[in-house]
Amino acid sequence: MRTTMILAVAALTLAALPAAPSVAATRSPAPVRFDRGQRGIRPFIGAAGDLKAGVTATVGGNKFIFGADLELGEETGLAYLVGLHLGTGDNTFLLQPLVEVHWRFDLGMPLVPWVGGGAGVKLGFGSFQATNLALSFRVSFGAEYFVSRTVAVGTQLVIPDIGPRLLPSLTTVGTVEWIIGPHIRF
Repeated sequence: MRTTMILAVAALTLAALPAAPSVAATRSPAPVRFDRGQRGIRPFIGAAGDLKAGVTATVGGNKFIFGADLELGEETGLAYLVGLHLGTGDNTFLLQPLVEVHWRFDLGMPLVPWVGGGAGVKLGFGSFQATNLALSFRVSFGAEYFVSRTVAVGTQLVIPDIGPRLLPSLTTVGTVEWIIGPHIRF
């Protein structure tokens, strides 16, 4: 009887103790990965300066630029961008569709630096000037700081954005470009 009583008290004591957390509950949550697997849009504003690579042309020159990039991120840290950059200045207007590839670096925090490159086509036209058509090859780098899981503030520097101007005559044109803006992921 005494043994039965001891077993009953032990069973009641064990039942009153809090349950041990499961193995899954003791693991810390997976860190948020800001550098990969995301889709998003990057509206921006910025400025471009002429590199004086050849003849100053409507596709070169100093311009206020604006536009948007659509980002298609991969799980590897690789991101593909399709963008439309517009510019105005020097009595001209610039239209530049482009594609880029970026590699995003994981720092284990909301700051995500990246490097990339791409190509595009520049179409420039303005008052009293011939329409210009040029190919553009660019090397870019930048960083984004995520203020939440879906919104970041970022900046980008393109050194250089250079290529051959095909119309109205063959020459080399180039710019340096700096942009800033939000990055909204979905």
